[in-house]
Amino acid sequence: MLEPKLPRSVLILNIIMIVLILVICALVINLVYSPSILGEQTTASTEATTVSEVEMQTQEAETSATSQAATSVSMTKRSSSGASSDLPEDDDSLGYSKENFKNDLFIGDSITTGLHLYNKLDVANVAASVGYTPYGAYSKYCDFHNTTALEYANSMKPDRIFIMLGSNALPSTASTEKHYEQLVDKLKSGCPNSDIYCISVTPVAKNADTDVTNAMVNEFNGVIKKICQQNDIVYLDFHSEMMGADGYANPELLAQDGVHFKNSTYDILLEYIEDNIS
Repeated sequence: MLEPKLPRSVLILNIIMIVLILVICALVINLVYSPSILGEQTTASTEATTVSEVEMQTQEAETSATSQAATSVSMTKRSSSGASSDLPEDDDSLGYSKENFKNDLFIGDSITTGLHLYNKLDVANVAASVGYTPYGAYSKYCDFHNTTALEYANSMKPDRIFIMLGSNALPSTASTEKHYEQLVDKLKSGCPNSDIYCISVTPVAKNADTDVTNAMVNEFNGVIKKICQQNDIVYLDFHSEMMGADGYANPELLAQDGVHFKNSTYDILLEYIEDNIS
């Protein structure tokens, strides 16, 4: 006896149900195991990050230790050798003794400020200012002291006073000469026991970055010489020491602007002064 066949629609429905059951099982399995996998991945990522941070911290610590060790060695070397940024007063290679100027005063403009800025002399020995003129020296405060150069000189009472002014007042006029004379008179009055020296205005290089010419410089140096003769004070002709064969300042002695001194030129200046004063 033949068994009755299931209708086609029933078979299709059964197949669909089986497929749905399989899909549901797959979703359940995925939901159950995904948090575990995700957790493992997160843990692994955290561990990797931690390891990386530890390695970076270790490297930074090693770098810091190396840097500190190098600094320590460098400081030890400087300490043991007695070296410093200050120029030693007893260095024979300088050509002059800083000690010889400890009771002296230099009055001047931006060129003169270099005596302190390049550590050739102590700040106590320099009363100068950028743009200073003979008039400014007794009417305007200087760069390093809260007073005018004249007032500072009167309070210091130096053994010797060196005036190095004039380039900012060029071209020379009657008023410039008058102000220079007044500065000398005021210094003689306020510091009667100080020896006064007037240093020439220095020449400029051929392509100097300035409107000042060497003709102007020479003219005003003539004025300074006359004032020195009238007041029986010494004129120091450092101008001639700086001149080159071409009629301009030796460029090897000047900075790129062709006006201001190089570091080593201050050594030459101080050596020249020592050699030319009693």
